Amino acid sequence: MKSMLRYSFSLFLLILCLGLTHAQPGRKKGLRIGYDLSRTALGYIDTDRKPFEVSADFEVAPRYYATVEYGQELVSKENDLYSYSSTGSFARIGVDINSMQKKLTVDQYEMMYLGLRYGFASYQYQVPNLTITDNYWGGRSVTSSTRVPLGETHWFEVVGGIRGEIFPNFFIGWAFRARLRLHSPDNTIMDPLYIPGYGKGSKRLNMGFSYSIFYRIPMYTVGGRVKKNLEE
Repeated sequence: MKSMLRYSFSLFLLILCLGLTHAQPGRKKGLRIGYDLSRTALGYIDTDRKPFEVSADFEVAPRYYATVEYGQELVSKENDLYSYSSTGSFARIGVDINSMQKKLTVDQYEMMYLGLRYGFASYQYQVPNLTITDNYWGGRSVTSSTRVPLGETHWFEVVGGIRGEIFPNFFIGWAFRARLRLHSPDNTIMDPLYIPGYGKGSKRLNMGFSYSIFYRIPMYTVGGRVKKNLEE
């Protein structure tokens, strides 16, 4: 998992460096940090889950933002058929394309965007008690298992949303997400109930929604001439 995170952030930093060659004169460059409030709310709605997610983006060229997202999730669930617990983390890396760029002045950073992500999660889960029903004979059996070996899931994600500036450098935004699973390990006991950052483990396609707050850290100004419009 550590190597996965090192790779993600190394790639993100490389994209940021490449973006310096496409800088816009007179425009302030900065790193925008986000916290997903919907993940926190989910923990109160579904008490079996405890998710957490943060993000960062950086404008590398007009209209284009490099994005990285990271989070963790704990799951603990028990009912008449099974008891289940899992822990894991995930990362997503990709790019957002801002369709509002032509309408913004040089000092505006709002977005209406479409984005692409590559996501991967590392997790482990255990099912101490599992009741299996025989649909043919009508009987039931109870099995016990040890912790399932560490697994990884990879997926492709399409994102669409908006980010609006409510105060200088403070933003709120929401996004809809569609996730298509590319790879997941075979599970001999049962599918993971939830894969961190992806959703239900039994589905190859998951839909999601996020609502976040952001703070943009102004880092430096590129050039000295302020242009009226970003596309001039």
